[in-house]
Amino acid sequence: MKRALKNKSSIYKFLEPYFATGNEELIAKARKEYWKKYSVEWRKKKRQETKHYTIDFTSSEAKLVIEAAKKHHRSTTTYIKQSCFAYMNTRYLPVDTLAMSEISQLLAMNFNALKKLVEDGIHYQTGQNLLQQMAELEQRVNTELRNPKSLEQWIIETIQANPKYKETLKLLLQKL
Repeated sequence: MKRALKNKSSIYKFLEPYFATGNEELIAKARKEYWKKYSVEWRKKKRQETKHYTIDFTSSEAKLVIEAAKKHHRSTTTYIKQSCFAYMNTRYLPVDTLAMSEISQLLAMNFNALKKLVEDGIHYQTGQNLLQQMAELEQRVNTELRNPKSLEQWIIETIQANPKYKETLKLLLQKL
């Protein structure tokens, strides 16, 4: 008997005395009371586990935040939280996560198609080279999409790869 009682849900345990009466109205009121208490306890526990902050924006600031959130296909609160963490971790906040996921999926599908070609009898060494190149491409594209280089990094790397661009850049900057 004790074992059966342990397996009962907390709502059943709470309502058990009311079931004995057979009064539907009393059971309905008790059920509402249970869920009200449950909700209060849940919110209390949630407040202890998480920290909440209130941020005030002027109407022009709020408009900018809302527009940026829409551009990034996120709710305003999600955008604020994700952009805060992206800034702290010096990471890029992608504009369209759905498009990024789709690109990643397409790359993976291409890799799998190449792998199938190798398994179906394409020249082994050619197939291995294609798979290696596809894996590298997938890695580079995912890196660039999720964490692109800053303008400064890009300029430095471009000039290091091709030093003649340094003079061209100087001329452009002098015109400004």
